[in-house]
Amino acid sequence: VSTVDGSITVNGAISAGAGNTTLTATTLPNPSTVRSITVSSTITGSNNTITIKANNITISAAVNAGATSGIIKVLPFLADTLVAIGGTSADADGNPDTLGLTSTEIGLLTAFDVQIGSAASTGGYTIGGTVTPATGSNEVTVTTTGSITGQSGSSVDIESANITLSAAG
Repeated sequence: VSTVDGSITVNGAISAGAGNTTLTATTLPNPSTVRSITVSSTITGSNNTITIKANNITISAAVNAGATSGIIKVLPFLADTLVAIGGTSADADGNPDTLGLTSTEIGLLTAFDVQIGSAASTGGYTIGGTVTPATGSNEVTVTTTGSITGQSGSSVDIESANITLSAAG
C-alpha cells in the first residue's frame, strides 16, 4: 500500500500470511509536508518481510513478521531524514526532517531481524533513551551512511537481542 500525497492509517488488523507487506507514505510533491503512517492495529506475517516507510511513523500496535526468519524494515521516506531512536518521538513536532521511534514503538516490533534505516539512508541517527527490542526479536540492525550518536544517559538493552550499529559517517 502506498500513497503519493496522503497518510496511511492501519485501523484494522492485517494478516499477510507468507506474503510481504509494504506500507509507504511519500512526502512528495511537497517534501515539507509530512505524510505519516499510523499503525493502530496489528500487522502479522509468517516469516515474511514487513516494510514501513515514511518520515513520520507512529506504532501503537504489534507488528510481527515472525521470529524464525521474518524481517521488519522501518525506513525514512527521504534518505537524508534524521532518525531519533528511543526517548520521545521526535516527529511529534510535525517536522519532516526527523523520524522519531520511541523505545515503546521499537518494543512492538517482533522479527528475526528488525532493521532501522538502510545503506541508502544518509541522515544522522541519534539514540536518545533506553531502547529495548521486543521479546522474540533476534537482532536489531541500525544502518546509515551518516553518523550514529548516543545522547548522555541513553542505552540499548542487548540482553534481549543482538544489536548491530553500522554508520559510515
